[in-house]
Amino acid sequence: MENWDEVRTAFQVARVGTVSGAAEALGVHHATVIRHIDALEARLGAKLFQRHARGYTATEAGQDLLAVAGQTDDQFAQLAGRIKGRGDEVTGELIVTSLDLLSALLVPTIAVFRNDIVICGCG
Repeated sequence: MENWDEVRTAFQVARVGTVSGAAEALGVHHATVIRHIDALEARLGAKLFQRHARGYTATEAGQDLLAVAGQTDDQFAQLAGRIKGRGDEVTGELIVTSLDLLSALLVPTIAVFRNDIVICGCG
């Protein structure tokens, strides 16, 4: 899929059943929802929804999208939960490559840098 926003929009329409409900859930204008659905259907070459006066009903293709997008939505929520709270900490090995002439300048600076990290409890 080239545009995840369109898939996410279609998922919300399939889940909620209305363009206005999906627009509210996504925090976008209802025209954006319609545009995303039309673009996704054109790209896939398949109707995802039957449109009627009370809302949208997913076709068989739309049901497939709902199932896969639902699993994907769950996976993204789990990922966000695992990532949340990790902060800005950077860990790992730092490799510095330099010319011999610059080593005399770099080594003391790197030593100060390393001591600052250890002193602040970051490393």
